[in-house]
Amino acid sequence: MLAIHTSLAGLPPDARGCAVAIGAFDGLHLGHQALLRHAATAAACPVMILTFEPPPKLYFNPGGSPGRLTTSHTRALAAEPLGVSHILELPFNAAMAAMDATDFAALLCGPALGARHLVVGHDFAFGRGRAGDVALLRSVAGAAGIDVSVVAPVQDATGTRVSSTRIRVALEAGDVAQANALLGRPWLIEATVIDGEKRGRLLGWPTANL
Repeated sequence: MLAIHTSLAGLPPDARGCAVAIGAFDGLHLGHQALLRHAATAAACPVMILTFEPPPKLYFNPGGSPGRLTTSHTRALAAEPLGVSHILELPFNAAMAAMDATDFAALLCGPALGARHLVVGHDFAFGRGRAGDVALLRSVAGAAGIDVSVVAPVQDATGTRVSSTRIRVALEAGDVAQANALLGRPWLIEATVIDGEKRGRLLGWPTANL
């Protein structure tokens, strides 16, 4: 069963020594799935997603655009069938936003996480002001004896890169079929059903208030 962790402190032994795929993973679309497939074959060990809560884009623009494609819960639902054993959701706060890129790379490569392999996308950037790049990560990881894999972007049938932005644009345009194609599964809405004024049932069309 997939386990969700919210801190490096006290990470259980079975969550250490993973192949760790790092990123926002909003939507867990076909591009994200490529990272996870690579992580599953890169080393003979469990696969972990390392991400952030809230996503950095929402931290810097709370309540604004872009909105989320997946909540923590719906991301986990999509990740488990892909062979992910652990999700580490690091709190994204003022301290994390201010962390120097070298310090963040050291965090990824440190004994608390105990990663055996790191997997990132081609445009991976990290640290304060997104100053860290793949070259820096490889330098720090190499010194710690950790391999780093960089996965190329996934393209659709038109040769266009699959991205969370494209999925948001498709959903905003009402093109759910296009969004589903880029996600590789049906898009899911998660909400709480609440009582309304019950006017729909009087008209013959009961509704769910979300």
